Amino acid sequence: MKLLLLIPLSLMVISDFRSREVCLWHLLLFGSIQITVAIAGYGMAEAGKNMLCNTLICLAICLFCIAWFRFRGKRVKEMTGLGDLLFIWFLTPVFTYSEFPVFITVSFIVTLTAWVIGYLAGKVTRDVPLISGMGLCYVSFLTYSFIYQYD
Repeated sequence: MKLLLLIPLSLMVISDFRSREVCLWHLLLFGSIQITVAIAGYGMAEAGKNMLCNTLICLAICLFCIAWFRFRGKRVKEMTGLGDLLFIWFLTPVFTYSEFPVFITVSFIVTLTAWVIGYLAGKVTRDVPLISGMGLCYVSFLTYSFIYQYD
């Protein structure tokens, strides 16, 4: 079932990288499969607990980001899109509350590092492809968990 995630995830990564936009249907399909995978893997109660705890972590990150954007004189809509927020929220049921901050932090660092390298080389625009970067990190996570789950 986890492998089904790769279909909408791949489509979103490619679309976000090319145009910084994702199709709502791809995002909703990804979210539906993701929630189904979480419930099948952890059970309804544990997936719900993960989602609640990780949503609180997301809210804390959002409040920090809003404060940072305002400090820099930027509007939130200029800095991030609804697709980015939904994508991150769809990741919440799969990770435990101790894994989620680690995944978010590592994927943000990898995404921003790759973007800075591309930006300095003149290969990318000023917009950070957040879904692409985090999506590729999530593909790595899925691949790792798939390989080591079936040893």
